[in-house]
Amino acid sequence: MNWHRSVLILALGLAFGPVLHAAGLNPTRGSMDRQLAGAEASGYQRALTVQEVHDAVRSGELRRLRGNEDYEIKEMVELPYARAEVRHFIEELAAGYRAACGERLVVTSLVRPKSRQPRNSHPRSAHALGLAMDLRRSWKRGCRGWLEANLLQLENGGVLEATRERHPPHYHVVLFTEPYVEHLARLEIEASRFVSKGGNSMQPREVRYVVQRGDTLWRIAQRHGVELSTLRDFNSLRGSTIRPGQLLRVPSVSGTATGTLR
Repeated sequence: MNWHRSVLILALGLAFGPVLHAAGLNPTRGSMDRQLAGAEASGYQRALTVQEVHDAVRSGELRRLRGNEDYEIKEMVELPYARAEVRHFIEELAAGYRAACGERLVVTSLVRPKSRQPRNSHPRSAHALGLAMDLRRSWKRGCRGWLEANLLQLENGGVLEATRERHPPHYHVVLFTEPYVEHLARLEIEASRFVSKGGNSMQPREVRYVVQRGDTLWRIAQRHGVELSTLRDFNSLRGSTIRPGQLLRVPSVSGTATGTLR
């Protein structure tokens, strides 16, 4: 995809809006049913064997995730592969996550054949379909709030089903590939409409940033390329005092483009 990443994050709703209460991420009896129904609607029903995973990697049906500056794949991930849509989603989500709270997203599980499932897993887990991912739960309250709010927002939009698990603490996320691709297509249409208006191809945006320990308002302004006074005015601050965990609105300018899954 050749979109400017911050634009895609904006359109996905991953960097904007209030930090919502994520009670909807608690596991329920219907969570697994919705995960499986969404997977089947996207055309995936049969669990993969270990050999089929390797065959799917060779054919390009499954893609390797190697991690980057925005996310890491833990060593415990025995088979670091997923559907192309899942890889794309993780990369875009991770970019917004790191921009918002200053740490990398940590992926602790991806495709997991039935023979490699832990004892307490569901017999029809979407991990065996290559559609599921487990994301580590951060110790930072601001990071947890950002991620939970955005997962819930996308869940409400029918793009995924997510649950907040406690043992160990993580988020179990199942991406519905067809709704996700349709969502991306709508974003391309919205971007093309903006460009077709004949105006400036640059549009004012904003990102949300969670203040970290040791941050100063001046450093945050420098990091994002904005004037200190602008950042202060944008957040209605009388001075430059900030505190860890505080959520700041940071103005930015991003170009628009279109693109496809890679």
